[in-house]
Amino acid sequence: MLLAMESGKTYSIDMLCAIHLLAYSWQQVEPPTVQNCFAPAQFVVPAQPTSPSEADATEEDIDNSECEARIAEVLGRQGGGDKVPFATFSDVDKEVETCEVAEAARALDVMRVFAEKNGLMDKLAFHLDGFEAAVVAVRPPKQQTRVTNFWRPIFIE
Repeated sequence: MLLAMESGKTYSIDMLCAIHLLAYSWQQVEPPTVQNCFAPAQFVVPAQPTSPSEADATEEDIDNSECEARIAEVLGRQGGGDKVPFATFSDVDKEVETCEVAEAARALDVMRVFAEKNGLMDKLAFHLDGFEAAVVAVRPPKQQTRVTNFWRPIFIE
């Protein structure tokens, strides 16, 4: 864009391109950069608990109490604060079936083939790679199986 302007050429951009440019720009910003921007205003996350009671509370307790307060506020504003307890709200999708990593990988392969066949790889490659990186990041590390794992000790008496 800057090169086009410097060379005297006109550069036009539509709304979709502007949104993609903005999204790409934000993805290039590292978390430490954002933290450094807030540091002069003293918006920092404390490294240690601020009180002894916070040190004794587990992280899950803190998260649950915070969640309970927020869900009560939202439901109260909508007129249903007494009708839905937080435990019911948080477990509403507990029985929803999710797929295994192998199934997600197969779906990703299908999306890649579709994008390549339809000439969409230029537009979707960045998003597919990001999705794949997120799947790999949450997958537990694999251990190589040893040959000795297949042998059982034989006891001769």
